[in-house]
Amino acid sequence: MRCFVVIVCLLAVLAPAALAVDSPGVCAACGEPIEGAYFSTKGRLYHAEHFRCAYCDREIRGAYSEYQGKVYHNDCFQNHVALRCALCDALIRGEYIQDFWGNSYCQSHDGVAPVCDSCGRFVSEKITGGGVRYDDGRFVCNICRPQSITDIDELLELVHEVAVQMKTFGMDVDYNGIKIDLIGREQMQQLSGHHSAGLRGFTDYREDFRVFGFSKNRRMHMYLLYGMPRMEIIST
Repeated sequence: MRCFVVIVCLLAVLAPAALAVDSPGVCAACGEPIEGAYFSTKGRLYHAEHFRCAYCDREIRGAYSEYQGKVYHNDCFQNHVALRCALCDALIRGEYIQDFWGNSYCQSHDGVAPVCDSCGRFVSEKITGGGVRYDDGRFVCNICRPQSITDIDELLELVHEVAVQMKTFGMDVDYNGIKIDLIGREQMQQLSGHHSAGLRGFTDYREDFRVFGFSKNRRMHMYLLYGMPRMEIIST
């Protein structure tokens, strides 16, 4: 299950600001008129002592970085402020992707690094503590894995819990009359006739009729994707 958004990281690494003398204008930092030496950069003027790093609050002299309207010493920015890839720790510039959990990644990892089929995080030791690959090619991370249902007895216990909850809402389900199986993605697609990678389950319902339209036999077979976490099994 993929849940990434693409974002653009706007970062400017700029040459040293120009130092000038006796120029009219007001300081972009304090709003007071400028008299004497000042810095000029990108159309903004600063008192020399007010052109300061937003991280360490020391004066900036020389090359600097600008990010989201603030200026930084290059070292301060790269070591303490810069957005870094949660997977490879590289400094992110330009487009990047972000998962539902707020982790940001280099866009180059998309489609290359394995992604947890349940939560959408990239599977790695750093982010998820590793993970496993199922026989049908899906990956599940070690955050989701402890809750994964791969045993039919566990599944039947969970179905019983769901049936009890449904009964409190007035829906009395005789789950004993329903055959339930855990299967892999390829078998799920073959049996259902649908080839969506996001298919989590389906129910095969068949009913035979006698003459005059009377029901003769009803059969219900529920298929669920094995290895899904408990909450995903419940919702499916």
